[in-house]
Amino acid sequence: MINVDGDDVPVDFEVLDLLIGLRLPSISINWWISADVNVVDSYAYEPLGCEVQTFWVDGLRLEEAQAFNAAVMSTVSRVSTPTRALVCDYRGATDADDWDSVVLHGGVEIPGNVDLLLLSEEPSQRILTL
Repeated sequence: MINVDGDDVPVDFEVLDLLIGLRLPSISINWWISADVNVVDSYAYEPLGCEVQTFWVDGLRLEEAQAFNAAVMSTVSRVSTPTRALVCDYRGATDADDWDSVVLHGGVEIPGNVDLLLLSEEPSQRILTL
């Protein structure tokens, strides 16, 4: 479901793909894991020619969050679009925007200790050569 003026509007994957393909500034999506459990996804197209997705898993138990993370990692590995980074912060030690510098803008400072961090070659080489 996508958030349209505060209401969840059900859409199928083809419509969601079309909306994302339009490169709209941002879309909020609800992924329902069960009848009572959902994950909110904020999708944003960046003028730098990339997309940023933030999944808010704070309503999930740790096991659910880890299962969701595994599904995201599986999806990332199957799409042709390169992924710059995957940051998993189950404890909320950092804010999603904290990672913009290192992932999007060539920064070198890791903003905090997270549960899982996967970086593509370019940002990881930049950080490791310090």
